[in-house]
Amino acid sequence: MDLIFNELSLAPCAPSREIARERVKTFLETLRTAFSQGISRQLRTQEAFKDSLLAEGYSWWAWMTDSVVDKEERQYLKALATRTPFLDGLQDAQDQSMSCEVFFDNKKAEGLGAAYFTEGLSVSLNSNSHWDMPFLVVTIHELNDGGELIESHHDLPHASHPDHIEKHHQSWIQETIKRSVTSWSDLWESRTGFFPSLIFCEGIREQMLDLPKNTLQSFVRGLFCLEKYCQSWGSGGFDLSALGCQSSSEGEVSKTRFKDERTFSCQDGQKITFIYHVKLANPWRIYFDPTPGPGRMFVGYVGRHLRTKHDH
Repeated sequence: MDLIFNELSLAPCAPSREIARERVKTFLETLRTAFSQGISRQLRTQEAFKDSLLAEGYSWWAWMTDSVVDKEERQYLKALATRTPFLDGLQDAQDQSMSCEVFFDNKKAEGLGAAYFTEGLSVSLNSNSHWDMPFLVVTIHELNDGGELIESHHDLPHASHPDHIEKHHQSWIQETIKRSVTSWSDLWESRTGFFPSLIFCEGIREQMLDLPKNTLQSFVRGLFCLEKYCQSWGSGGFDLSALGCQSSSEGEVSKTRFKDERTFSCQDGQKITFIYHVKLANPWRIYFDPTPGPGRMFVGYVGRHLRTKHDH
């Protein structure tokens, strides 16, 4: 799933550069909230995005080079706004757009149209009350097989503030992303976009590709649970009770007698004994370790529950 910029939200321009900076600050907070839900970390924009005005004489490019703005914030947006035009590389969506136009408030809406064609999330600057909404009603103009113009309306998921995502779109985003994953190889190839906070240790790819396909969605849900916790873990120690999914720590016998089975090679060859796991439907588990945190975790093993004192 992609984030797609609504170019109509550039109007009206901010009355001052200070207000323009505040709008962009809220916009970036919205993007971060979307990424925390697993949306791919890029922003699709219109062809002339960087030259578009935020305020009189103050473009996106001027903002990106504005010394008043935090340097990390400027670099963050520069790295994200890489997909222009909106439907770059999406042939199916490009074909659909040839026979269908999307309008908002009687204005052609290229960005909102791209979100409609791709099932992406449209994002806006919060420049007026039009955009301070979690859904936008867009009008679809399409020719039927008889050459007649058919008009229809669609509620398009949308965000211009973090609250729009947190209060209205979390479930939809998660379900849309999960539907897009149809194989273990898809999941592995998309891991950095879906799970930017998780560090996958050696052997995980091979373990994934060896798992039954009917377990895929269970593991996807478990990994998203770990990612969501990491995104909200800003400081302090790890709290297993706040993880948000069924999980536990290994018993003392497992930690000692079966320590070797729970020791995995991670980043830079570092070997760690994993004592926590997410419980999926029996017998499946995800073993994880919060040592890199706050905000980061190792994933050391995906597969069947490792041996305990109850196994012989």
